[in-house]
Amino acid sequence: LSETELNNLKWMREEEKLARDVYLALYAKWRISVFNNIASSEQSHMDGLLLLLNKYAIPDPASPVAGVFNNPDLQALYYQLIEKGNSSLTNAYETGATIEDLDLLDLKNAQ
Repeated sequence: LSETELNNLKWMREEEKLARDVYLALYAKWRISVFNNIASSEQSHMDGLLLLLNKYAIPDPASPVAGVFNNPDLQALYYQLIEKGNSSLTNAYETGATIEDLDLLDLKNAQ
């Protein structure tokens, strides 16, 4: 793998963790099942990326602690998303849409 591909895999692993952790926090706050369901999907994405990291012997950048990130940009984004998502249910839904938009943008940029 190229250095860019390695970095993309590490970034995506931690970004999927960010999505999972935010959705779990939104579920805990609002008790809306869609947030829990999407968190499960994000966990599946994390699992798939971990398989790739293991295949290429890349250390896993994802912290096992919810809401903790090694990448400072993702840590800051986590705090921003949590703050917005906790402020109202409408903002929680918008936070979810933001997460999905970021995922799509990163996939596009990784090509």
